[in-house]
Amino acid sequence: MIAQLNKNKWFILSLTILILALIITPIQSKTHPTNMRTKLEILLTIKWGQELGQTPINLVDPIPTGILSPFPVRKIRQPLDIYVSPSGQVSLLSYTSKKLALIDSFSSTGQYIGRVTISPENNLTEKISNFVTMQDGSAYTLDSADSAQFQNNSHQTYQIKYTKIATNRSEKIWQNDFDKKTPPQLLIDGNFQAFVALPHADKFKIHKLTPQGLGELSAEWGISGENLFINDKGVLFQTQMQWQTNPPQRDWVSYDPNTKKISHIIGNNEIYGFLGNVIGVDHQGQAYSQDLQDPSSICKVIKSGQLVCTEKINNIVTLTKKGKVFISSNYSVNDHLSKVHIKIFSQQGEYLGSKEININPTPQDGGGIWNLIHVSDEGNFYIFGGNDSLHQGRLLIYSSVGNLIQEQNLPSDILSIQSSLQSNWSIDSQGYIYLTVLEPDAVRVVRFLPSF
Repeated sequence: MIAQLNKNKWFILSLTILILALIITPIQSKTHPTNMRTKLEILLTIKWGQELGQTPINLVDPIPTGILSPFPVRKIRQPLDIYVSPSGQVSLLSYTSKKLALIDSFSSTGQYIGRVTISPENNLTEKISNFVTMQDGSAYTLDSADSAQFQNNSHQTYQIKYTKIATNRSEKIWQNDFDKKTPPQLLIDGNFQAFVALPHADKFKIHKLTPQGLGELSAEWGISGENLFINDKGVLFQTQMQWQTNPPQRDWVSYDPNTKKISHIIGNNEIYGFLGNVIGVDHQGQAYSQDLQDPSSICKVIKSGQLVCTEKINNIVTLTKKGKVFISSNYSVNDHLSKVHIKIFSQQGEYLGSKEININPTPQDGGGIWNLIHVSDEGNFYIFGGNDSLHQGRLLIYSSVGNLIQEQNLPSDILSIQSSLQSNWSIDSQGYIYLTVLEPDAVRVVRFLPSF
């Protein structure tokens, strides 16, 4: 009997070890680092305003949810479009109240390069859909509108304009009609050579761009309708469906126009969804993607086909008077408990510690997540949440040690204190991640290199 019990004990122990081994094996779809202590910095601080080197502030309505709210619409700051070149040059696209498009460019070290101003009068629409900037800040922009030649609205007219920074004079250098499902794309490599990828049958014809128009054909490759990417070396990348496999998979494919070499990272079930939402590529050819289920983290598809991911980043708050940066993430434990985890860094990227705030939602709260939106000079944490179309939400103020000290119901205006992280994250060829934060006093671009 004792021998049988010992045999069962060893069997259970062996089974437990096997289960633990399966849990920690590297085939997991996502691996999260324990910290982000490497090279975190506030790269740019751009004051709100109308002067050169500042960003105009426009207040707009949030995207409609389709549900009629009984409360006044709470305005938000108009989001900015950010473009980061493979070499790390940062450009921000904003609009004035008169619909002028402003593209401000900054070097990889944060030095201001200059501004391009584009009037909407010769654009097809008021909004620029795609742009790249040259080393001197001059810009190629792409916009589009429904084609007048096709009655079923299946095609759009696309045009490219070149705006030289010294003159702010925009010249239309190219225009053509394409199917909406296969739009052209603008690209730029590490040497600031601009390209346009034009759909041709089921591929792209990729031409160099010059201020006068289309230049020589650089490559004919890719699948039209799928996004193209380029790294600093001029190598092209694309997610491509492999329909011959069962089930179909997505591969990460590269093409070097100089050597004509094609390489594949073979797809699998773990990376299928991520390769459908790629946002950038580094110099090693590794794809970066925002998690479709949780866009508050970025995942990298390494060459072996595995995923490694950053920790969640739901918001960033800076406290410049104290020289600190607060990175927050939120977790819903159950219907009665949510947690906001806050990591504290110096502006130079030194990790200073962390805090965790426990939130107790009530039945009167909506489904909105709880976010750190402000840190006072005294170190108090302002957390806003419980808001949705039918709920205004609550503002909770916690002391520096995590005690609730004040609660405000139905705050009518939180913009005067609110910092909000934009959802459009960017990557350069070195693997740095760029995050844009809209704060009460300025726009800040935070750059960090996660320890994947």
